[in-house]
Parts: sequence; C-alpha cells; structure tokens
Amino acid sequence: MKYNNWEECPIAEVLQIDSLFTWFRNKFSSGYKFGGEVHDFIEVVCVMSGSAGITADKDVHILTAGQMVIHEPNEFHNIWAADGEYEVLICTFKASKFPRISGVYSLYPDELKEWGDIFTVAKQIFTFEGIGVSGILDGKTAQASAVVKRLESALIRIMDADGVSKQSYKGGSAQNYIKIVTEMENNLSAARTSEQLAELCNMSVSSLEKTVRKYANAGAMELFNIMKIKRASELLQAGNSVKDVAYSLGYANPYYFSTSFKKHTGVSPSKWARR
Repeated sequence: MKYNNWEECPIAEVLQIDSLFTWFRNKFSSGYKFGGEVHDFIEVVCVMSGSAGITADKDVHILTAGQMVIHEPNEFHNIWAADGEYEVLICTFKASKFPRISGVYSLYPDELKEWGDIFTVAKQIFTFEGIGVSGILDGKTAQASAVVKRLESALIRIMDADGVSKQSYKGGSAQNYIKIVTEMENNLSAARTSEQLAELCNMSVSSLEKTVRKYANAGAMELFNIMKIKRASELLQAGNSVKDVAYSLGYANPYYFSTSFKKHTGVSPSKWARR
C-alpha cells in the first residue's frame, strides 16, 4: 500500500513466543541426570560451564560451555554429565511462530553473556515456583513483554549465524543407542518385548537396558512406549480415530492405550485430537 510518496514495507514475524513454562540456571554434579521427557513445547538448553551430554530423539551430542541445543515440540530429550560438574541455563516456552531448527549452536562470549543477563532480568520480573514461571510481578507487564522480546532477539541472532553444527557424538555406545532407537522406530506398529528388541539389535538384554538408561535415563520398554505415544499424538492430530491409532501401534486394548497416552501427555487421546 502506498501513502503519498511512501511505499509500505511489510515485515514478516519469524519468531513469536507466546508463553513460558520453565526458566532456570543451575549447576549439577557429575552424577546428576534429568529424566528423559517429551512435551509439546520448545526447550532451549545452553551450557554455561563444563560439558553436558544431550540426547535428542536418536541424536547424541556432547556440548561444552558456550554451546546450545533447541528441542522442538514432542522431541524426546535428556541431559546428563559428560565430564564432571556442569552448569546449564534452560528455558521452555510455546511459540506460535518458530523456524524448524536442529543441530548444536556455538555462541560467541557476548552471546553467552547475553543469555545469562536475560535470565537475571527475568528473575526480577516473573514469579517462580521452583523452576516454573508462575506469573508476572505487579506492574511488570511491559517489562515482561520486553524481556521476552529480548529472548526472541537472542534466538534469532544465533539462528541467523553460521555457528551451527549438524554433527552428533559418534562414540561406540552412542552408536548402539542410535541402532536401538532406529529399531524401535521401525517396530512401532508391533508389540515388542525387551528380549525381542535386544535380538533385533544383536545385543543382550542387559546391554540394551544399560545403553538406553545411559542416554535416555529410562528403561528400554519405557522409551519404546514414549516413542509410541509420540507417534500416536501425530496420528491423532492427523485425524485418525483413537481405536485405529491404538491398533496401528500394536496395542491389543484401546483402553490400555488411552490410559498410557493420558499418563504421558496429561490429556486423553480424544482431547488431544481436538487441540
């Protein structure tokens, strides 16, 4: 549209954060592990010091200070100590606009400092319950919007840079983990046991369980079921019925599927399909 002699230049919004879930910075000992999880919102993990192992679906990364990974919604992920104590800054949020991303981002020192500064400001604006963002302090609504815009700008800055690596960790046990997850993906329509999965991977059951526990902090059958639930959420949103989804993923009983789905997602399959 023209206004006298001026031409209008539309600006497309490429990233828009709508709500926050958690935001925290903490140090963890070498023995501490997060529980592997899946959720339908975005998670940013930035290593502030030390080194941390990151599992993202079937990718395994080793991040050192100044590196970051972004987990997309419904991506299974876990974090664990790679070598001694480590410090991470983690923020989770929902975004109505967010570019598809993958890989490990390397931050310049000023970018890493910016992430720490943003969180310091956020602690003076939001209220927290543990690591969860529970609300905004009275009279701080404008400041809350400003700090979220600052967060968006920091994300856009690193996504627009060339410091992203697509390479994953290639250690021997990591390769075994990738093989296990690949076999699980190939058998989502079947009702496999841990013994059957171990046989498909040419591994013993104990090796299977040990490897999955290391990278997913879950049992093999627990991870297999999480992967089924993740696939179920996609099929339900595509318009498939609860019964069809249950049978297509190897569940003999749709009621058991519904119970398992609600346990992992917090909502019933039918309610998920209406989202």
